[in-house]
Amino acid sequence: MTGRPVEAGWPAGVGPAVAWRSAMNERLQHYLVRATHSLNVWAVLAGIVLVLVSLLGNISPLPEPGKFATFTSIFGLWLFLVSFLVIWGLLLEPIFVSPAIATLHLVLCGLMLFRVWGQPDEFPEIWVISGICLLTYVRQHWLLVRPALPQERQRTTRPQPGATDEAQNSPESQCCDVRRPRIRFAKVAGMQAIKDRLLAAGQEVIQAGQSGHSPRNGILLTGKPGNGKTYLAEALAGQLNLPFLTLTYGDVASKWVGDMPSRLPLVFQEARSRAPCVLFFDEVDSLLASRDTANTDGDSIKAVNIMLTELVDIRGTGVIVVAATNHLDRLDSAAVREGRFDFKIEIPPPDAPARRHLIQSHAKGPLAASVLTVATDRWAGFSVARITAILNEVNRRPNRSQSISYDDLQIALRTLQGRAGHFPENTPTLDQLVLASEARTRLDSLAHRMARIVDIEAMGGSVPHGVLFYGPPGTGKTLCARSLAKTAQWAFLPVSGLDLLSNPKRIEEILDEASELRPCVVFIDEADDVLADRRMSQTSVVTNKLLSAIDGSAGRIPDVLFIAATNHPEAMDAAALRGGRFTEKVAFCLPDQATVLDYLTQWQQRSKARLASDLSLAETARQLAGQPLANVQEILQMAVNLAIGRVSAKTGVAVVNAGDIDLAMAQVCGE
Repeated sequence: MTGRPVEAGWPAGVGPAVAWRSAMNERLQHYLVRATHSLNVWAVLAGIVLVLVSLLGNISPLPEPGKFATFTSIFGLWLFLVSFLVIWGLLLEPIFVSPAIATLHLVLCGLMLFRVWGQPDEFPEIWVISGICLLTYVRQHWLLVRPALPQERQRTTRPQPGATDEAQNSPESQCCDVRRPRIRFAKVAGMQAIKDRLLAAGQEVIQAGQSGHSPRNGILLTGKPGNGKTYLAEALAGQLNLPFLTLTYGDVASKWVGDMPSRLPLVFQEARSRAPCVLFFDEVDSLLASRDTANTDGDSIKAVNIMLTELVDIRGTGVIVVAATNHLDRLDSAAVREGRFDFKIEIPPPDAPARRHLIQSHAKGPLAASVLTVATDRWAGFSVARITAILNEVNRRPNRSQSISYDDLQIALRTLQGRAGHFPENTPTLDQLVLASEARTRLDSLAHRMARIVDIEAMGGSVPHGVLFYGPPGTGKTLCARSLAKTAQWAFLPVSGLDLLSNPKRIEEILDEASELRPCVVFIDEADDVLADRRMSQTSVVTNKLLSAIDGSAGRIPDVLFIAATNHPEAMDAAALRGGRFTEKVAFCLPDQATVLDYLTQWQQRSKARLASDLSLAETARQLAGQPLANVQEILQMAVNLAIGRVSAKTGVAVVNAGDIDLAMAQVCGE
């Protein structure tokens, strides 16, 4: 299969300024190459037209002296300029001049020689220009390009159907996909540090193969799925102008069932025959799975052993081996060491320039600059696949001609997420809860800022990174955390401190999940277990890990709020309570009589039971004041249960009396 070249140009390895070329900004280089190609083409074609028009204006090749003098004065400067552009490009960096342009320029010089033939004294510079151009072209084409053409054709072609040549019908030619890369680094927005590391590694592998120095090879791309590891591998091949050979485990597993150990060496053999090239293994953790696992079969172990051997033997051949995995921990330990994969590069989520480019390029409707800026900032940590999917979902909206708002983007995000965390079905909003006035003020303010976070930040406000809920047991800390998230329309992820202590890996899992569900509340119940004072704790390692995760090793995750609930704030580590972590603190106190009266009023409105005529709400509130609302709820429910035992068939209504309340209090409170 013959791939289409990324651009018309000279084959890889031609030109003395490779280092200068790699140091250029890829995007600038891309546009400069295109501009220079266009300028050269139009300049050469215009020169040819000028010569032909001059010949048509005078049938004889020997023009009249006057006309000839006018022609040479007009055309001389033009030919000097064109020749300078072509020769400069050929000598400095052949990527700026394709073979077709160089050939056309020789045609132009030949026509000019024909035009001035017989009167060379009028324009002697033509001999100098033509000689320099001819020598330059011969140097580039005959000494560098022509010897490489057979090898170039061998690398980039595949056997044609019906071919009788034995080599074309051999299994080696069918063992992996071979194509010309369709992209270069100029197509990859942002991620400049990653591109620089990839290019430096690729050039080192090629140069080591040519110079005979101790070769390094093996570029292992790791990271979470959806961030473009395969795309970057192909862009590296395009940047180096090399054939791109790809092999994925899915293709191998379906085509080489029971025959993988014998087929794998053919992949490396084909790569050697096409060198220099890029050999890319996708999902390499399936080909290099750890041999220590119990479910590894014999063929898999053989395949791993063959891969390990071939990765060493391929060094110094001009084949750049690139592999990608989403699960570095699943690779065999012998595979990831130096000597097989010398360059390990983690592919992170797209940086700000990359996110901005992705949003701009995929949005099909008008997008205000302010919305673009907000989305770029708030979507830090989202993968390329996630950002692309959000914009594709927005593009499906019915009113596509209208400007895209940030709310449109958030609706599309929630649609793709498909869930909003772990909400019980009956979770109330904050306005449905009975709260002390101080706690309500703090929670209402926080919910307002969370619901309008973009507008609030534009006015200089902020949502804290962490909030501490503290108070006696049963005062509603957990319920308020759920209600806060529901009121602000944020996702909700609960976890207990004991869970994190028993499984520290859960810390990373909950952070990854929260990042995907943003905006999201992460609620840590019984936080004093995992955030206890490290001076008196045996679990300081887990505490350190949690605090580091909350801070964010690569910066804090936008739109993730951590809420820690504890009955004992004095037992928590001081570092957890400092500013920047759990900055805001909301106290949940035992309810006074007025708060209990509000709760009883709501209870009576929704309850099917009723109080006895001699039992007032105010008296009951006085009796229950100081009890946690969780206890108040259970006391009322037990009193109703007691009253139901006295219900007559005639009335069918449970009537709660003072004795029911007293007995229920004794049962619930142990009094």
